[in-house]
Order: sequence, then C-alpha cells, then structure tokens
Amino acid sequence: MERTQLYLKDSFSDYYRRKNVKLIIDRVGRREWAFQHFDSPAMIRHIAADRNSLGPWLAKGPRHVYNSSAYYRDPTAPMPEKGWLGAELIFDIDCDHLPNASSLGFEKSLELSKDEVIRLVDDFLMEDLGFEEKDMAIAFSGSRGYHVHIKDRRVLGLSSKDRREIMDYIRGLNIDPRRFLREVQSGESLSLRLLSEGGWGRRAKGYMISRLRKIGEMGREDGIKELMHSKGVGRISAEKIHSALYERGGIEKIENGVLDLFHGSGRRDFWQGLFFECSQKLSVHVDEHVTADVSRLIRSIGSLNGKSGLKVTPLTREEVDDFDPLVDGVVFDDEKVKIRAKEDFDFGLMGERFKMKKEASENVERHAAIFAMCRGYAGLSDR
Repeated sequence: MERTQLYLKDSFSDYYRRKNVKLIIDRVGRREWAFQHFDSPAMIRHIAADRNSLGPWLAKGPRHVYNSSAYYRDPTAPMPEKGWLGAELIFDIDCDHLPNASSLGFEKSLELSKDEVIRLVDDFLMEDLGFEEKDMAIAFSGSRGYHVHIKDRRVLGLSSKDRREIMDYIRGLNIDPRRFLREVQSGESLSLRLLSEGGWGRRAKGYMISRLRKIGEMGREDGIKELMHSKGVGRISAEKIHSALYERGGIEKIENGVLDLFHGSGRRDFWQGLFFECSQKLSVHVDEHVTADVSRLIRSIGSLNGKSGLKVTPLTREEVDDFDPLVDGVVFDDEKVKIRAKEDFDFGLMGERFKMKKEASENVERHAAIFAMCRGYAGLSDR
C-alpha cells in the first residue's frame, strides 16, 4: 500500500479504536453493511453485523462505511433474496446538485448546503408533511452536504414511486399553478383568488408579496421594466399592474388572496409565471436517485468520510444552525505532519487557512494534513 494511503488507514483505524466509536444506527442487525478500504476501490458489501462485530471492521480503518437504508430478513443474501422489510426515507443534499455551487468553491457551497437542509426540514418535512424531529435523523455527510433520514413507521413501506412523488413535491416539480389560482364567484362577476392555506399555495403567496414589494422599491420606471420581463406583459400591461400594485393597495389585496388587480388576457399568465418562478426559487435540491431508492447504501452516521477525513456528524435541528462542518466535523488533533502538495491549494479548517504551492513541502497540523490527503491535494512528504 502506498505510504499516504497507509498513513490514512492507520489514522482512521486509530480514531475508531481509540475513541471506541459507536455508529448512530438503529436495528443494526437488519441492515446491510458495506466497506471500502484505502488499498482498493472495490466495495465489500452484503455484510450482516451487530454492534459487537462492527468493532473489528472499523478497527481495520476503512475509508468509507455504509449501511443500507433498508431493513432485511437476511442482509447477507443476494439482493433478490434479502427479504425487504421496509426502508427509511432518505434525503441527500449535496453541493454538486446546487445551482452554480461548483463556481463558488468548497467552503461557500457548504454554506449553501446548510441553507438547503434547513429549508428542507423546516419548510417541507415538518411544516408541509408533518414529520416530527423525533422521527428523523439529520447528519452532516462528512464532505459536501447533509443527509436526512425519516424513520416514521408510515414511510417505511413506501414504494420507489411513492418516494419519487414526495421528492418531486419538494423539488417543486409538476406543481400545477391552476390548482392554486381559482376563479370564484364574487357578486355578479368572477374573482381570481390564490388558495394559500398551506404547502405551495402558502409558499407562493409569501414569494409573490416579497417579489412584488422589491419591484415596488425600484421606482416606477425601473419597476415597469422589471414587470415587462414577465410572460405576456407588455408596456401597457406593466403600467396597469404597477398602478394597481403600488397606487391602489394591491399588495394588501394579495395578502388576502385577491388577485383581481388588473384585467386582460395576460392576467392569469402573469400570476402563473410568478408561481412558476416561486417553484424554482423555493424548491429544495435533493438527489432524486437517493430518495427514490428503497435499498440505498448511505454513509453511516458517526463514521469518517474518506473524501475529507471529517466525521459524518449527527445533528439535532437546533444544532444545524450554528454547525460549522470545517470546525465541528474535525476529529483529528494538531500534531505536526509533513506533507507535499500535489497541486496548489487553499482551504480553511479549524479557523485557519492552509495554503501550499505544488511540489512544496511543509509541516501542518494533522487534521489539515489528513484533509489535504483525503481530498487529493497532497501526500506524505518523503523529504
């Protein structure tokens, strides 16, 4: 085994043995377990374990540790013969799935991932779908995002199709604005109303009010130009909309669900356009493949992530707010280790910045050395 890989294996092994790590997993014996080691890309899987037998596996210093989201009668059997008993509902938020995250860098994209998981839990899982925190497990993935496990008994038997429908709702897909924009009888005429008691209707109402207030702050001419970007809205329509919104108390009417601010053939198109914009802006970007998979292998909570050396960290909803993955996810100490850069790098860890030029050698804290080696930025120095 190459020196750097051996060092990482020994470091991971030392951590698991010295800390007597317990993975935060229930029904251990009903899960399939899988491991990937530093000396091979192959995954060793279809393993059954209990809490005692997991210890020797962890003591080997695996690069990655996974357990199934599903429960099985026989976790060691081939997939068709395992005897599926149900599976947690899993949501994976990863930087790779966030718009423009690749251009923001690792640290900034982690901030975006945290914003996403907060919205996922607060706005969708708890507010819209009614799950309680006691029925979910939240974890930093140890690298580029967060995982949320729903353990409520009502979801365990859901099919892949059922899970995909939940995921589509959260991602704002296939949301028909006509369900929320209704014409109702008002006196002798029809009035266009926004149904906003919950879910996407409530979300759309808040978004519309916020968006239109911002347009109102632009000034009349700039506001009219902004409104003209909406589907089916020309100059004359934009002027009418602007007057209705900001001169005749239109925002207050929207707060009461009334959308009869102006008339014309483009009225419904305008509101549907805003609704569609809301579904794009306020959806949560979850990995569709993870959520729909009823036998997914997911990183074990409490293990180390071999792509970073950071801990797959369990979190309460309250802890998420102040969690800093590049501080709170660090488990290794500050003993000095000499590394050699394979490329130019610059990253933050434990409140410090670590910068090196390609081919340079330097003594750095162990936690930074392991992070750099796991990320492929550096290897152990031989000089």
